[in-house]
Amino acid sequence: MLAELDPADVANAQETLATSESEGQRRVRELHGGLTTYTDARQLEVHPALWSGIGLMRSGAGTALVGSHTEVAVLIAEYAAAGRSS
Repeated sequence: MLAELDPADVANAQETLATSESEGQRRVRELHGGLTTYTDARQLEVHPALWSGIGLMRSGAGTALVGSHTEVAVLIAEYAAAGRSS
């Protein structure tokens, strides 16, 4: 997916997203560190199996749970144990 993104398109999307007054959107943009090109999807991993790349091109405060069914289930259980919910 990342290999197919044009860095100019990512930069344009991030510029547009920077105009948002949403605190959540600002925090998601911080996760990317201002980069517009990535050589490895793991550069956008902010926690094991928690990927911030979903926010490169779309608005909204969000990340994606990624990995095998087992890895994602473990991460969901960790969130539940920490008191987080969907």
